[in-house]
Amino acid sequence: MIDFKKLFLDVLLPNGQLAASSERSVVLLGCPCGIWSYWYLSLKIKFETETVKLYEFKNPRRKDWRYGLEFKFDRVSFVSEISKIASFNKL
Repeated sequence: MIDFKKLFLDVLLPNGQLAASSERSVVLLGCPCGIWSYWYLSLKIKFETETVKLYEFKNPRRKDWRYGLEFKFDRVSFVSEISKIASFNKL
C-alpha cells in the first residue's frame, strides 16, 4: 500500500514548517512489485512558502521525452488533501 503522506509530505516537519530541503524527487507511478527497472514515472516536488509545485515529470528509460508539465497548488490545500488520502489507507 502506498503511504501518500510519506511520499508527498516528507519535506514537512511535524509542526508544518519546511524541512531543510524543500525539494525532492518522487516516483509517482511504478509497478507495485517493487522492481525499479520497469518503466516508472517520476517527478520533482517543491514546497514553497505558499504553494507546492510538481514538475520535471520524466521516465528514466526515455530521457529524450519532455512532458512539459508543471502544476502548482495552494500549499495548505495540498497538505490537507494528501492527509485525507493518507487517512483512507488506515481504514
